[in-house]
Amino acid sequence: MLCEDLALPNFTTYYRPPYLLQEAEMKRLLVLLAGCMIAYAGVKDGLLLQSLIFPEQTDNSYVTIKPMKGMALQALTLCVKILSESLDTISVFSYATDTQHNQLLLELGSEVLRLHLAGEQVEFRVPRPVVGWMPICVTWDSQTGNTRAWINGNQTMTKILAKGKQVAPDGVVILGQDQDKVGGGFSKKQSFVGELTDLNLWDVVRPVSEIPTCSRRERGNVIDWTDLNYKIEGKVMVEGPDE
Repeated sequence: MLCEDLALPNFTTYYRPPYLLQEAEMKRLLVLLAGCMIAYAGVKDGLLLQSLIFPEQTDNSYVTIKPMKGMALQALTLCVKILSESLDTISVFSYATDTQHNQLLLELGSEVLRLHLAGEQVEFRVPRPVVGWMPICVTWDSQTGNTRAWINGNQTMTKILAKGKQVAPDGVVILGQDQDKVGGGFSKKQSFVGELTDLNLWDVVRPVSEIPTCSRRERGNVIDWTDLNYKIEGKVMVEGPDE
């Protein structure tokens, strides 16, 4: 039951100062307020100028994201900035549905960036190790299957992925873990270790001239880092703003 659905005393029909309220009414109000605070404690909005820190490999630390609109995508641009010293395969972004746990998965290996979409995948070569923040953007269009990546501002060759398919709706978005089932099935060896910031998702392929390097001025229309509904699980920490 939502807090707005709870029946509070009808103060529009009568008024009594708080000190005249009966003890039972006061207790009821306190219980209702406490319940509302607990209900909303796990929801936070916006990570402008902040990053998420995943300090170590685990199978229980992650961040759940609630997109601003449905995830039924026939095109996309996904951008994120990461800082990691790990040379293992680490899962950055995972979107899973009941029918396909790799609806949309972005993971980084020791020498490759791998994009999974609707059960298919492509790989892009990545120069590693990279010192400092690594901005990554990927684009995909269902009509042509054209898939491109920009890594540290450098464009990779175009590859073909999931032509004619779409990303299915009604799934779960998680940062930091690879979902082998909706909302779970995590593997410690695939967990993200490092920092992550400025993640944005659009439901269009942005023009090459507008492909960002994860600028904080950019705002996705499906996931917007500056106006984000998220929930942290495990040892993930929020850091920032950085100087």
